Amino acid sequence: MAQQVNLVIKEISGRVVGEYTINAGSAPLQIEAVNNVYYEFIDTASGRGPAVVSGTRNGDDLVVSIDNNNSLIIKDYFTNGQGALVGMRGDGSPYIYPTIEAIEHTLASEIGSATGAATTNSSSLSPAAVAGIIGGVALTAGGIAIAKHNHDKHHHHGNNPNPQPQPNPNPQPNNNKGTITVSGEAKVGSTLTA
Repeated sequence: MAQQVNLVIKEISGRVVGEYTINAGSAPLQIEAVNNVYYEFIDTASGRGPAVVSGTRNGDDLVVSIDNNNSLIIKDYFTNGQGALVGMRGDGSPYIYPTIEAIEHTLASEIGSATGAATTNSSSLSPAAVAGIIGGVALTAGGIAIAKHNHDKHHHHGNNPNPQPQPNPNPQPNNNKGTITVSGEAKVGSTLTA
């Protein structure tokens, strides 16, 4: 029997907004992208995320391959949401599948994974797990933007400080440890010398 994968589209709160069945070997399923959601893939035979899911950009669409078969096209994905592609591992932790042209998804999956396989006994993500995933993606994307901004600033101005630092013409002597004893009588308005 050909592999079947369920696609469940969920809001961050966990509310299901769409469900589809993807059959291996048939024409790719085409769906419209949705804002503020994630796309959860569940292998119907194992109840876990498929071992290999990847996405490639084709214009504004995302072509999703499951086990190296083009199985899904998410229309206008890159202009309407870019929700994470998610599966569950055997230990119950979520895994974000990488997509080409969406570096924040790749980096987030590297943070949460030492391996690329997604396996689990569970078939859905808790809202807290999803919030953590999306928060991690947002932080990673922000870090990339800041790094790029600072990288560009570095290259526009060169490595020479402006103005050039000047050496101190009268260097101060080192302050050596010691004690000073002052004796005498203190009077208002007078200067003490050591």
